[in-house]
Amino acid sequence: MIYLKQLADQKIKPAIGKKTMVKENYVTSDIVTTILDADKVGFKDVLDFARSIQYNNLEDLCLKLHTFVRKYIQYIEDPRGEQYVKLPAAVWKDKYADCKSFSLFIGSCLKALGIPYSYRFVSFGTNPIYTHVYVIAHGKSKDVIVDGVISGFNTEKKFTFKKDYKMPGLYRIEGIGKAASLNLPDNVDQLTDAQLEARIVRQRLAIEHDIVSGIQGIGSAKAASYRKSIKVMDAFIGALDDHDHDRMQTIINQVGPGVGKLSLKKLFNQAKKGVTKVVDKGKSVVTKGAKALVKVVTAPARLAAKGILEVTLPKIAPLFLYLFINDQKIIDKLPEKMRSTRKKVEKLSDVIVNAIGMKRNHFMGLVRNGIMKHYSKSPESVLAEILKTKGISGIGIGILPLVVGLMPLLEGLIKKLTSLFGAKGVEVPEQSEFDYQQHAQEIDDSTANDLSKSILSQPGAGTGSGSLVPGDGGKKVFGIC
Repeated sequence: MIYLKQLADQKIKPAIGKKTMVKENYVTSDIVTTILDADKVGFKDVLDFARSIQYNNLEDLCLKLHTFVRKYIQYIEDPRGEQYVKLPAAVWKDKYADCKSFSLFIGSCLKALGIPYSYRFVSFGTNPIYTHVYVIAHGKSKDVIVDGVISGFNTEKKFTFKKDYKMPGLYRIEGIGKAASLNLPDNVDQLTDAQLEARIVRQRLAIEHDIVSGIQGIGSAKAASYRKSIKVMDAFIGALDDHDHDRMQTIINQVGPGVGKLSLKKLFNQAKKGVTKVVDKGKSVVTKGAKALVKVVTAPARLAAKGILEVTLPKIAPLFLYLFINDQKIIDKLPEKMRSTRKKVEKLSDVIVNAIGMKRNHFMGLVRNGIMKHYSKSPESVLAEILKTKGISGIGIGILPLVVGLMPLLEGLIKKLTSLFGAKGVEVPEQSEFDYQQHAQEIDDSTANDLSKSILSQPGAGTGSGSLVPGDGGKKVFGIC
């Protein structure tokens, strides 16, 4: 715990020493308002401190914060007739506080890490006059109680009345830059398989980073490992784009356990096959067989293809949800309407793939990323939830309106494919065919549960591009959602 004290000394902002009277004649509601107002700015004092804390999960983080304030900040009640709400910097400077400032310190750390929480005001008497406050940190599946006044961790004194004020976490306070973008070059016609594949991997890591940050906090060890992997992928993509084989090999040799060497080696081997050096203009050109988009040749087609890959496909990805039921045995057990919709979107995906001349695995990787960005879950997890809840609750109830809203984008895409790439005979499913909620309700409970389990256990479920997802991405991440 001494390391946290050292971090606090180094990273908590210095207190400015200013005291402001909020109200001379106050009531309890004024104190509550003052705390909630201070919460809007308090995180700035502990931003660097909170992000530097290493922890494994929400409970581990809260235990560290509880132990820290108990050990290094003394509990002293405010003088009779006076009430102070001290910002975290002032708390650390004084090294003493009461329950109000204890709670503000802990809440500010949670906000800085993107973790939602509540201030719980409680009364121990016969009237709802609140005399104590502490923090409830909200996890995905459970809450953690953090009361710096009492010695017990994750426990609270029995109360007679309570009032919770929920505070949102300060999400994405530390962005990783163009997280959802493939960052494709303008000359997409010269893009190699390896270059596109590496960008899809990088995009998925960035999306998974945001999902993990929302669950465990941006300062969690898991989120930090994702940022490390993303930096490696950024460096590797830079070397890929420069066709610098020596630098790629150096990155592979230096990479640690955060990013899988096998993934990078596979990309490296693809890259070596994909580029032919030409001397006259000092440039490198891609051999036809190694191009990621073999039918993109004209300037309008290049512009359209770039937009389709970077914008359109990620947005309309939920329309292709049924493609992630890929085991024929499972497909055969689906009701007729689900099978029919799946067959139509499979044909539609073939049109897109063939029109642009892209690889099927690249298409599926981009669609997987788009679904994950929409729902913060893998496609298999979305399907499983729709089936388990029969579309009545959770993610299922909200998916149809979203899908219906995507139909105009799909129609616009088809027009581009027809006019620029010569696509023919495109059959677009009707809006009603994307009624996932109705599909799920037509299945009996036992069958729905069996299908849900089977979908989650398919090979590659949660990862999409399999071994090309570095580190412990994909399936492990979605085990905690």
